[in-house]
Amino acid sequence: MTHERGFDYSEIPAGYYDHVMRDGPAIQRAWHRQKFARVREAVELPAGGRVLDVGCGPGSFLGSYDLAAPGAPAELVGIDIAADQIAYANQTYGTATRRFMAIGANDEWPFPEAHFDAVTVIEVVEHLEAAQIRSIFDRCARVLKPNGSVVITTPNYASHWPILERLIARASAVSYHEQHITHFNRFTVRRRLGDIAGDRFRWDGATTMHFIAPFLAPLSRRFSDGVASRVTPRHWTWPFGALIIARLRFKG
Repeated sequence: MTHERGFDYSEIPAGYYDHVMRDGPAIQRAWHRQKFARVREAVELPAGGRVLDVGCGPGSFLGSYDLAAPGAPAELVGIDIAADQIAYANQTYGTATRRFMAIGANDEWPFPEAHFDAVTVIEVVEHLEAAQIRSIFDRCARVLKPNGSVVITTPNYASHWPILERLIARASAVSYHEQHITHFNRFTVRRRLGDIAGDRFRWDGATTMHFIAPFLAPLSRRFSDGVASRVTPRHWTWPFGALIIARLRFKG
């Protein structure tokens, strides 16, 4: 995939972000681990529910679900435009109930209507223009059950995220400045995403995360994770965390 600034997503090695989550520095491991825990919580999946992860990359988020737990999801599906990432995801996380599919950006999603309880879009929308984000909502409206949720995470540009973005660019080969073409912040995300999603969806809240918790991980993983989980998303109103997590509901 490319966009107008010329970044080629095929240059990202297969499984790169999964390796970072598993074996990277403590802060990066905590960043992804705590983010995925927050997203699973926001999904509020019923027992035996179905989740579609859009822009799943190497499959790390769906791979974080414990399929042996009571009430485990009946079906987890990840889709992405990058075939090499999908191959990695299936090899690493694929099971009878967890699968990954390569689907072109303009292709229709090959799923029945009203099939999924939730769709997750984790750090994807910042890579897209408004029309492309609207297309995702159009497809969500077809595959979601009534009152099904769309859970979105994206960087909060009214936080310390822009500083982190510059530090990451200096310390690694990853340049989020090139990749991120649409910027959201906690104060405008409801209006902007609501306008894009349209009347078929109702706003169901937003908060932020990653203000300080991941940065405590070098001291103690247990302490860092404890800080991250101490306050539930519904009760965390601080608007300056590095990531926004928002949820919309399909009216059906």
